[in-house]
Amino acid sequence: MHHEPKPIIFAIWCESEGERGIVIKFYELLRNLLSKERTVWIIGFNILRFDIPLLILKGIQYGISSVFELWHRVYVEDERQVLLPLSGFIFKGLNMRIYVNFLEN
Repeated sequence: MHHEPKPIIFAIWCESEGERGIVIKFYELLRNLLSKERTVWIIGFNILRFDIPLLILKGIQYGISSVFELWHRVYVEDERQVLLPLSGFIFKGLNMRIYVNFLEN
């Protein structure tokens, strides 16, 4: 039986938990999702150049087991790269507002 996946927005930042707590919560969520689904999609803006490398590095630093294996079943969609053709394949100075303006016109 096919079911529609429910989007989860992981945008939690709590000063009391600190960076380590956020990273651990992310990997707990990822493990939980991967235990239920064949694949997991992570979608964001500019995440391939910042967020994902940082999460991998911090996962290793904080002793998360099997960091690389967890990412093997994750599809990452970086909206900045998806929309890059709209800017003539130029990264410098790009931000989400530029794309929104382009799409609105």
